[in-house]
Amino acid sequence: MIDKLRDRLDVLFQTLQELGDYQLERQSEAVAQVKTDDSMEDAWAANEVFSEVDIHTERQLLAFCREEYGDYPVISEEFNAQSQPPANAEYTIVIDPLDGTKPYLEGSDGFGISFGVMQRGRFLFGVNFYPALKSLYYAFADTEGVFDQNHQQIPTPTQWASECYLSLGFYDLLREEYRSPEQIQAALGLQVGNYPRSAIYIFKRILQGATFAYMSRGAFLWDIGPSSLLLEKVGCPLLDLRGERVNFQELTTPPFRHPAVVAVPGGERASFLTKLQSILASA
Repeated sequence: MIDKLRDRLDVLFQTLQELGDYQLERQSEAVAQVKTDDSMEDAWAANEVFSEVDIHTERQLLAFCREEYGDYPVISEEFNAQSQPPANAEYTIVIDPLDGTKPYLEGSDGFGISFGVMQRGRFLFGVNFYPALKSLYYAFADTEGVFDQNHQQIPTPTQWASECYLSLGFYDLLREEYRSPEQIQAALGLQVGNYPRSAIYIFKRILQGATFAYMSRGAFLWDIGPSSLLLEKVGCPLLDLRGERVNFQELTTPPFRHPAVVAVPGGERASFLTKLQSILASA
């Protein structure tokens, strides 16, 4: 499968471009819908909303995968979130059709499409496409570096800005005395960034060296899986709170969700995790 994907990479990229154009065309008209039984107000606050644009994009990607790659199992956010691939599946495709639905509905540019191929828990390919930002990044596990839409390798950051991102849920893991941005900044020595709340946008900033650390509670496989390969290529693997690499095979069954993940550059990883574990202690 990987050989075919590599040979026809531009076909995938063209499909992502067309779907990205569709998302941009519909952005001003898209309407939020609720995933749960909660009120719209509660669902919006919890980031549990979707739109018809999410649904259309995912349908098109699923049809593309069937036509291009055959009957390989797919884990995707909207349609496949209650299913799971066969236990003996060698390859699994992972899709997030619109990561950052809430920023998208707010008119922000902090959204994108994520697509990856996993072999028994190890990502062999990942691509993130940012329609509003006109940028794309991809990587193969067997190739050094991260590449852009022109197949040019992007520079690996040699240093990162002193900023970090915490998901809203991550604050709930912290001891009470550390639950404000000011307290986190003082404890970690990092500025808490005010970004669009989408993983794919933060990962772009990490690839560019503009954000130092990503911390998230309850991240789904489709939120972090394809991007994990890109982050690994620039020295920022996704880790659990013990500092061990995320086991994506464990996320291939419902609810497809990891308790808490962190991405931070290698040179300062140990000291950062020590500080973070201290903040989390007895929370």
